[in-house]
Amino acid sequence: MLRNYLDLPEILSQVYLNQYTILLVLVVVKLILLKESLIDAISKQIINDATCNDDNLQHILNGVHDAILKNIDKLQYSGIVFVVLILKTIRELTSFFIDLLLGTYVCLLTAVVVGTTEFAFDASESIIQAVNVTVVAAADEIEDGLRGLSNFINDLVTGFNAIRTFFTGSASTSDADLYRDRINLSLGNLKDKISIPSTVLMDIQNARNFSMNELENLNNETQSLVNSPFNLVINKLDAIKLEINRYDNSSLQPIQIRDACLQTVNRVQDSQTVLIKVVENVSKWFLIVLAIIIACSLAYAFYIELRRWKRLSEFINEGDVADSEVGYRNEHNIYDNALLYTMIKRFGISVNERVIWVISYMSSKMAGIVFAFGIIGIISAVLQLLMIYFVQQAVDDEISTMNNSNENFEMASSYIRSMNNYINTTQSSINDELFGDIIDTSTKVNNTIAEFVDNLDSAVHSIFGESIIASAVNTVVYCTIGRKLEKIEAGCNWLAENVKIDIPEVPSEILRELQNISFLQPQNLMENFKPILDLYRNSVHLELLISLIFLAVWALQLIIGLMILLARQGINASGAGGAGGAGGTGDAEGCDNYTDNKVILMRRVTPLQIGSPHSLTEKERQLYQFPISKPRFDRSSDTLSSFYPPTSTPGRIEYPLHI
Repeated sequence: MLRNYLDLPEILSQVYLNQYTILLVLVVVKLILLKESLIDAISKQIINDATCNDDNLQHILNGVHDAILKNIDKLQYSGIVFVVLILKTIRELTSFFIDLLLGTYVCLLTAVVVGTTEFAFDASESIIQAVNVTVVAAADEIEDGLRGLSNFINDLVTGFNAIRTFFTGSASTSDADLYRDRINLSLGNLKDKISIPSTVLMDIQNARNFSMNELENLNNETQSLVNSPFNLVINKLDAIKLEINRYDNSSLQPIQIRDACLQTVNRVQDSQTVLIKVVENVSKWFLIVLAIIIACSLAYAFYIELRRWKRLSEFINEGDVADSEVGYRNEHNIYDNALLYTMIKRFGISVNERVIWVISYMSSKMAGIVFAFGIIGIISAVLQLLMIYFVQQAVDDEISTMNNSNENFEMASSYIRSMNNYINTTQSSINDELFGDIIDTSTKVNNTIAEFVDNLDSAVHSIFGESIIASAVNTVVYCTIGRKLEKIEAGCNWLAENVKIDIPEVPSEILRELQNISFLQPQNLMENFKPILDLYRNSVHLELLISLIFLAVWALQLIIGLMILLARQGINASGAGGAGGAGGTGDAEGCDNYTDNKVILMRRVTPLQIGSPHSLTEKERQLYQFPISKPRFDRSSDTLSSFYPPTSTPGRIEYPLHI
């Protein structure tokens, strides 16, 4: 008889066509397509040299550069003119203030002093003249009286001498002359000493001619001292104003945008090369892993087919095969299912028939295809997501590297720093030249004011001395002049501390605007790869979702299987109840056996069919009185049965068929 089935070698010759290998090959194709697509997307020029040929931006940057320098020069000139005006105003106001205060109060003091001294001098002269007239007249009268008294006394003395001579009889003219000289009374020099000398009146006349020349000279000297430092600063500022462009700005050059653009192009192209290498390396390793998995799947398929052939052979040679179709199909199901065979036959695990049915339902050929599609789809999606992940990491690394060492950003930042340094240096130089002498000026003005106050005190003291009006004059001078001068001194100090030119630095907005220029920031260009990767990632997510749906459909078979079991159990229960009511148990038993395959109602209307022939079991041979010591299959000719003649195939024993 010609064999029309495939034996084991013929089956193994098609093992490479198993569904797992085919699906894995599709995964390889999918990865190759993804690799080529990523390389094509990465290789596209997101920037090229043509972008750097646009000179418009260079002209704009040059214009901004020149505008900044010109504005600095204009600001310097304006600042100098403004400061000169301020200094001239302060100088004139200070001179005017000093002249106003000091000149006014010199005039007032002169009037007060002159009026007071004139009154005092006139009174003194009148008193002196009156004293001289009165004292001299009195002295003359006293002199006349003394002379008369002296004559009287002398006459009296002469009489006394005559009487004494009369009585004594002796006469001496010398004694009479002696007494006359002693009794001669007169004011003599005392009369001249009583009158006030005429030199006093001469001194009074000279004192009338005093003046306030000291205060007037002090006013003029103070104005000259105060004006001198202001004049010095103003002259220096005028000289600087004429040389406003003498600061060296040759080291400041505008950003060369073309060079920066070419650097960006080269940097982006280098990053693209790195990303392409990452895609190639990752895909290469994934393809190697898939090749190993495919080889393993071939080995697994080879092993599965080999085991399946052996299981079928064991099933054919199985002696204890049930004598019913249900039992036969049950045994065939166990041998045909690798999982059930391993659990029951190899490990001897006792499994309920319903559990066996559920496992068979979920591991059927149709369900297995769905399961295989789901698993292989998940593997494919995971590999693609891993490839996209590695590319994403490479892009992030490149962007991070560019952020850490961005030459164009450093170029822009360096330009801004250089410009700000130039502005600060220029500002410092201008302030030193403009206001460097302001401190000296304020110091000189303060010293001048202090010297002026000292000289004023000396002048007032020299004029009024310890007179009764000296204290009042000092108080008036301090309240009217001294306090004002203290305010001037405080104003000079404030001027030295606060007057300066502030040149504004280049605003940070310009640096941010430079950062926003795309071809100056390669990391911004690299950000364009992220939307592409997101697009691929979304498509792979869709594939993963479809694969999960396949697995969900396969898992749904468990629910469907359990529902079928419950339906069969309900039908069996109703069929068993109907058969028992009819008075027989044979049908009920037949129904129980047959409900493992079909519905009872279908069995009643389905005609009986002759089953497939198979070898007799030991019980059947005993039933048919066959010797049980003979083998079931023996190709030798001496094992022929005496009951049945040999068939056309020599060496083959044909046993009765069990229908």
